[in-house]
Amino acid sequence: MENDTRLRLFDMIGVALALLGTALIGLGWYSVHDKASVVEQIPYLASGAVGGLAAVIGGVSVVYLSRQFRLEREVARLASGQAEVEAALQALAAGLGETVDLAGPDRGRNGRPSGRLGRIEQLSVPEQPR
Repeated sequence: MENDTRLRLFDMIGVALALLGTALIGLGWYSVHDKASVVEQIPYLASGAVGGLAAVIGGVSVVYLSRQFRLEREVARLASGQAEVEAALQALAAGLGETVDLAGPDRGRNGRPSGRLGRIEQLSVPEQPR
């Protein structure tokens, strides 16, 4: 649970950075909009727009990375659950005196996958002449 709190904190920091960057860009534009000379506009552009853009990019990056970490953690959790299910299926098959190959898809008589995937392949791939 501590990781979830930390990730929520990173999300809030990222959103705050992005909002701060947006405000800096708006402030830079507001300061520049009445300046006629480009020479007068450059300091506002350098301080407001570039700093604001960096803050927006940094904030979005922080939010993206925290979401990516959550996704990777969920995939690892699901993979460990899959290993447990496969072990249970192997034990069940061994108890019934059968062998089960869980490494690949189930193949039918013609070497193609059977079941739903096989029906899809039969519809989409025409038979090749031999």
